Amino acid sequence: MLLLQGMSTATKKTGRYVGNCVKILDISGVKSTLNQIKVMLE
Repeated sequence: MLLLQGMSTATKKTGRYVGNCVKILDISGVKSTLNQIKVMLE
């Protein structure tokens, strides 16, 4: 039972970490896209 609780806690932590990484990637992707649009408009 303890093992299952530990695994679910680890999964939550990992899921949160992966979620943050995805958010950071999304933000950097949006920034690069905006920069490309700016270059196209100039």
